This record gives sequence, structure tokens and C-alpha cells, in this order.
Amino acid sequence: MRTKVIALTGFATSAAGVAASQALTANVALTLTTSPFVFGGDLNNPNLVTSANGNGVPQEIQITSASNIATVVFPVIGRDRYDNLITETITGVNANTVQSKGVYAQVLSINPKATNASAVGAFWLQRSPSALLKVNGVASNTGALTAVSGNPFALGIAAHAMAVDPTSHFLYAATPQGFSATVTAYSINNTTGALSPLGTFSTGGSSAATAAIVIVP
Repeated sequence: MRTKVIALTGFATSAAGVAASQALTANVALTLTTSPFVFGGDLNNPNLVTSANGNGVPQEIQITSASNIATVVFPVIGRDRYDNLITETITGVNANTVQSKGVYAQVLSINPKATNASAVGAFWLQRSPSALLKVNGVASNTGALTAVSGNPFALGIAAHAMAVDPTSHFLYAATPQGFSATVTAYSINNTTGALSPLGTFSTGGSSAATAAIVIVP
């Protein structure tokens, strides 16, 4: 099984609270767990704000209720990773969860525009700080996948993208370290498909969210 399929995955661990479940009063902001609720720092001044929430990385937020809050709108005010003020209005749903479009480094306020006795909470989906590489061999006659020994391989940190060199000997994964963009290199055992880390290298970028890796032969 010389052909390999390598998948980059992350996984959710739990929903963590931005605001505990509470009844709504029109034009009275939800009580946040901390105010402001901080996910990550300001890239213009990384020492200004730090937090363990969301592993220090800006996050989408979710508003959830077991009841029908579809008639309630929630203006949200926060800041992005560059400390710019951002706003959006989230419309509630019926006994479900709705996610913001914005990605917040800080949440300043969530202000419902209607009174509702139902318990409503605001959360973020807490993800593991470690992405996984799942390596499978491909049977040449059937195409069936078989997990290689040691699978899955934990990167130990989050990852956004990956690429394999044309020789299939090396794999590179975008692995942010705080507010710095880095790439972690792995060698690929072409017999077993097992991965061995070679090191982590800075790309010189200031943003942790590397979108893609391109290998030019």
C-alpha cells in the first residue's frame, strides 16, 4: 500500500461559556462570564490582552436556548484581533444554536432587544489546541483505506493547512504559535506512512492564520 491518504482534522471538546444561561430583558445586556470576555490579544500590541479562552485565538460565538427565541435579535459588540470595533446582529432560533458571522478577540456586549423568560446562553465551541493528521494506506486493488501504525498523529498545536512535497517524502503543516505564523515539517515513511517531526520554522508573518501552503518544485 504505497499510496497514502492524509487528512488534517481538528475536534471539539466542549461548549464553553461567554455568558451563563439567563432570562432576557429587553435592552439589558447579557451578563458575561467576564467583562469584556477575552479570547485573544491585539496583534498591534500582543502584550495588551492575553487569555486562555479559545486557546488565545479569536473565536465565533454562539447563542443557544432550549426554547423558541426566534423573535429575539441580539446586537453584539466586540473587537477583532487588530483591536478594531466590530458589530453584528444575531437573530435567535427555535430551540437551537446560532453562530456569529464575526470572529471576536473580545466580546464587549450582547444586548437582546426583547424580553423572554427562557434561559439563553452565549458560548464558543471550545476546540482542542491540537490538530490530528490521520494517515491511511490505500489498497491498490480495492481502494480501501487502512490506518497506518501510530495513526492518528497529533500535531500538538492547531493547524490550518498542509501540503506534501512532490516526492511524497515530506509533509508541511501550517501551525500557528501565538501570533506568529509557523510551518511544521514531517518526514513520511514511504513504507509505513508514519510521520516523524523534523522541526517548526517561522514564516516571518505576523498573522497566526496561515490560509494555505504551496510547494513549488
